[in-house]
Amino acid sequence: MFGRVGCGMMSAAVTRASRAAAASPKVSGCLLSAPASKASFATAPAPSWQLNVTEKAASQINAINQKEAKSLALRVAVDPGGCHGYQYKMELTDQFEESDRFFEKIGAKVVVDPVSLELIDGSTLDYVEELIGSSFQLVDNPKAETACGCKTSFSIKI
Repeated sequence: MFGRVGCGMMSAAVTRASRAAAASPKVSGCLLSAPASKASFATAPAPSWQLNVTEKAASQINAINQKEAKSLALRVAVDPGGCHGYQYKMELTDQFEESDRFFEKIGAKVVVDPVSLELIDGSTLDYVEELIGSSFQLVDNPKAETACGCKTSFSIKI
């Protein structure tokens, strides 16, 4: 039911500036690895990060790309703000940073910057259809302590 893709990631502060300054891992298809450490002492291996993408979310990304005759990825980001401290932001894009992490399911691509990925690790990206509208939503975020009713803002577990 869910697609899982793991990737290595380096830690960074939660700011836009740190996103741009984050070390750039090398991308090899869907598998990602963190750059080798320059330190002469042993370091712990990079953690494995995951973002689950439902079939429904992947199908909707593919449908949008087919309708628009483009090949766009859904960018998922977390920014400070919202009523609970952090807010999810999603947009279709063809612009990528070298440090971005990519997830793919049935041809649909989802891209997340390394800082945001720390805050949504283990979450599920779904496409939800409700009477009030349809939208991509991050659900089951294990890093979220509370969330607002509209499901776009959350506070983190400390």
